[in-house]
Amino acid sequence: MDLNTIIAVASAVAALLAALYASVQARHAATSASIAFQDHYERHESMQAELIDGVAIEDASKRHIVALACNLINRAAAPNTIAAVELHVHQFSEDGFASKLVLRPMTTGLPPIWNFQPFPLPINLAERSTVSGWVSFHIPDNFATKRTIDKYELIFRNTLGHRAAVELHLLRRIENGEPCS
Repeated sequence: MDLNTIIAVASAVAALLAALYASVQARHAATSASIAFQDHYERHESMQAELIDGVAIEDASKRHIVALACNLINRAAAPNTIAAVELHVHQFSEDGFASKLVLRPMTTGLPPIWNFQPFPLPINLAERSTVSGWVSFHIPDNFATKRTIDKYELIFRNTLGHRAAVELHLLRRIENGEPCS
């Protein structure tokens, strides 16, 4: 064999070894990327809200209050904080025009209902945990009496802007502490 043939064979073997090494490294990189993606997904997995019960209360002073008991579930492998809670009331006026009322939760004068504690704001959720509580909203009199309410939408927003929502169309009614039919 001449020198050119030996150099060509050595170059071919070196190229084959380089291709094999690149293939192994590409496989390792793909595995690492998949692990990183899975870790990111688990850390930022969604939160979920589940409705336990909901009531519309008219107390002795004729205040209209909507109280909703919920479970908040943090599915992420990292802690999560709920920074805002809102109730969106979708309604129709006497003329048939649709509108939406956005309410913040009541913090004082809460009616004593259920065995749950009211949700404190902000709501801190540990990783992969569930908390239960209730939140109350005062519905202004002109909205509670003169409009047809289509649905209630309870929205929880975390510090990253992600949201969990619960929609409901019917509420049990309680007037002066007694259930209504």
